[in-house]
Amino acid sequence: MGILSVIFFLIGFGLRYWLGKRSFYRREITGIESFKSYNNMLFTRFWEGLIGFFSVFFIIVGIIFLLVSLVSHYDGRPHKSHQKNVNTFIKGLPLKMKANVG
Repeated sequence: MGILSVIFFLIGFGLRYWLGKRSFYRREITGIESFKSYNNMLFTRFWEGLIGFFSVFFIIVGIIFLLVSLVSHYDGRPHKSHQKNVNTFIKGLPLKMKANVG
């Protein structure tokens, strides 16, 4: 889920960036957005609002996936690969030290 959360973050922030860039290039020198017609403005605002909603949705889902992956990764017990490394390390110790390790 960690990779999936990064993908959702990138999609969400990419969409936000793209929408901001489109809005920036529509502005004139006075800062007012210009459209070809009223219908074009309605259509553009509707789709950009919908895409903006989905970009926020992707960012929130990315945060949730990241939290779920962090919580599921750490459950209070050592990971199996970590335990394997510890066992390998203990096998390599001299006999006197093995008794002290436990």
